[in-house]
Amino acid sequence: MNNPRIFDFGGVIRNTNWVAGFAGFCGYTTMMNVELHVIYQGFQLAWNRGIHNLICESDSKSTLLLITQDLISSYLYVSYN
Repeated sequence: MNNPRIFDFGGVIRNTNWVAGFAGFCGYTTMMNVELHVIYQGFQLAWNRGIHNLICESDSKSTLLLITQDLISSYLYVSYN
C-alpha cells in the first residue's frame, strides 16, 4: 500500500440514485494517500452541495481505521517526514 506510483481516482455520491460523481489525477504518490484524498474530495463535494449527513464506504480498511481511530495525524507526520 506504500509503494509510490502514478494514480488517478474517482468516486460517487448517491442515495438510491446517483447524485454526483468526481474524478481526478493524484500523480506520483501512495495508495493510502490516494484513498485519503478520495474521501476528502467526496466529503468536500457533498458539503458544497449541502449534503451533511453522509455514510462513507471504502474498500480500504486501513484508510478507514486511520480516520475512525484518529490516527490520521500520526500517519501524515510519518508519511511526510
